[in-house]
Order: sequence, then C-alpha cells, then structure tokens
Amino acid sequence: MLIIGGTVSAAMAQSSRKQATPKTRTVSSGRDPFKKYEPPKAVVKRSAGEASVPSIQERINLYKAQKQAAMNARMPAPKPTTALLLSEIQVVGISRTPRGYAAIVEATPIKLSYVDLSR
Repeated sequence: MLIIGGTVSAAMAQSSRKQATPKTRTVSSGRDPFKKYEPPKAVVKRSAGEASVPSIQERINLYKAQKQAAMNARMPAPKPTTALLLSEIQVVGISRTPRGYAAIVEATPIKLSYVDLSR
C-alpha cells in the first residue's frame, strides 16, 4: 500500500505541473526578425554652453603664454603638440632612441614636424 500511495502522490504532482500555462516567446523590440538590421541614427546633442574650437593661431598664442608662465615659474614647459588637435596631427614615422621610441609627427595646418618621445 505504501508504494501505491507514493505513486499516486507523484502522479498528482506531475499533473499539477501540466496545468501551468505554457511559456510563449514574445518579441518586445517590435523589429521584424527577417529584415536587415539598421542601427539607430546617432543624434548629436549640443548644449547651449558648449564653446567652439579656437583657431590654430589662438591655440598657438595660448601655448606661448603657457610656456612663458612655466619658464617664469621654473617648471618644465608643455609639449608643443598640446596646441594641436588630433585631426591636425599626422604620424610621419617612428624611430628608436636610447631613451625609448619616438614618434615623428607633422602638424598639418602649420607644416611643422615634431619628435615626441613616449614615456
């Protein structure tokens, strides 16, 4: 009798699981799965307080003022490439020096070349 009672309770447990609602897959994105993926368009947000990039001559004058202030304070001068934007610098070559590797870069708006040591 014990075996039958145990079997009956197991059968009842299985029947209660079958009564649960079946899980269905839902597509929450609303995108057609057979259509080619198109990434969302990026929207550039500009705040009202955003300043524009100063001209190259203004940045050179600012660099000269910083260099003069550093010399007066007996501190190391900033690198000349700090006055340039990344889009204005082109790597011309890389060389090996006793102090490490050095990049030879050209400032395209003013047509000057600099050697910048990596540390």
